[in-house]
Amino acid sequence: MPTFDSSSRKVYTLIAVLAAAHAVVVARQIMSAPADVGWDLHVTCRGLEAIHRGADPYVGGAGPFFFPYLFHVAWISAPLCTLSPEGSLAYLWIYLGVVVGSVVLLARALGVEWREAALLGAVAPWLLTVAYWLAWTGNVTVLEVPLAAAVVVFFHQRRHLLSSATLGAMATFKLLPVVGLLAFPLVLTKRERPARAVLAGVATFAVIVLGSLALMGSARPSYFTQLVGDLPNQHSASGEVGGPTDPNLVEFLVQLAAALGLSHPNIPVTAIALLFLFLGASLMALRQSGIEQDSLWRTRLFCAAFIAITLALFRLKPYAFVTLVPFLLVCWMTAERRLNGVLLLTALLAAPFSATLPLPRVARILRVPAPYLTHISAAGRLVQQYSQLCGLLIVFGAILVALRLEARQHPGVNGAGART
Repeated sequence: MPTFDSSSRKVYTLIAVLAAAHAVVVARQIMSAPADVGWDLHVTCRGLEAIHRGADPYVGGAGPFFFPYLFHVAWISAPLCTLSPEGSLAYLWIYLGVVVGSVVLLARALGVEWREAALLGAVAPWLLTVAYWLAWTGNVTVLEVPLAAAVVVFFHQRRHLLSSATLGAMATFKLLPVVGLLAFPLVLTKRERPARAVLAGVATFAVIVLGSLALMGSARPSYFTQLVGDLPNQHSASGEVGGPTDPNLVEFLVQLAAALGLSHPNIPVTAIALLFLFLGASLMALRQSGIEQDSLWRTRLFCAAFIAITLALFRLKPYAFVTLVPFLLVCWMTAERRLNGVLLLTALLAAPFSATLPLPRVARILRVPAPYLTHISAAGRLVQQYSQLCGLLIVFGAILVALRLEARQHPGVNGAGART
């Protein structure tokens, strides 16, 4: 049964203090926020109103932001619009309840005791600054979190078809996460027929998307036009490339190469290829370790695979990191009690550390030659700008190390031979 180091009051206290500190910082930022805070939720609710009137939600409204989703997302979000009308901050409490409740129920379904499950739930909103972005934007991506938790629970119960179907349904919010279905063939054996799981997810995704498109009527052309950013006088998410509003790994590596003075265009491409070659090889080595016979180990490996695939997306919004929280928390349910506390502390500190990393000062202390200081300063600013992504990379690296250490500590299981 996974558990955390309940014998160490210091670890519990430190984790609780850090979570409380995150909560205070986010609360202060929201209190000083402009009146239009939660604009993404407002846009969704205006889109829902337009749909109810029979109008085109993709071109109606005052702008600059317009409804960007398929119709079913607006219908699912209807309770949020009722409970938190424009001008209300009630959605903040609803979002926190959704994230905390989903994580607590997920932990309990995996066998975690109530005390430790409550700790995970209390920490969840503050990982990778997701609470800040959800509170600031009000984006309805938070509704993916219960589905993400269900994906993990069904996989743990070896109900792979239901798990993949749930993932396919979850992906209909943002579309791109459907590639997460590739995590199934990375973890499942041939005997478990991963192709069936992928097909079940794709079929669910296709049915929901095509059904929503069929119900759009005359608004269907506008949806595709705004999807590629061709609607006139409209802000389009497709025009957001890199930076704090789209901290994806591809753009980060491209900008990092430029900051370091590496002008050859093939360098970022090579770095990306080598990175994912390494990640793929690491996941396959862990899968072949033999420990995957343990149900929780396999579930953690599945979650790690899903995170690795998400890193490959060319678009990753800051509020979308909340969908990764259930997967991350499951990865930290190791058999080593002390290690769980260390991983949790790493997760809480990773993004703030990246946001405040003083690379130029460190370089001066280490007496780095002056010609390199400019590049180091530029790289430092970039790391701070992409603090969410860099925090995720730190956490994911710690997860891979923990999984590898566990694999080495079970020579008897490893020697049993891997399944194919």
